[in-house]
Amino acid sequence: MAAREFEYITIQLLGLSNSGKTGRFTVANRKSGDRLGVILWYGPWRQYTFTPTTEYATVYSPGCLRDIADFLRETTDEHREKARAAQS
Repeated sequence: MAAREFEYITIQLLGLSNSGKTGRFTVANRKSGDRLGVILWYGPWRQYTFTPTTEYATVYSPGCLRDIADFLRETTDEHREKARAAQS
């Protein structure tokens, strides 16, 4: 998967989880390239979630949060569809 470019952020696939079933993504500032956090599958909630970096304080606009939320929803939906297809 190529990096997804949004107005202020870029989301890039880092690789697969240890199970090999879900992706690990990094979220970075488009202008500076600073890492803002990671997107990982969170098993207890059965969906992808965003975890901000602890390296430094980060600030998000409604547009950035919307882009992250849209990506989480799309990626979770894709994962669920693949899981359903594999069960068939």
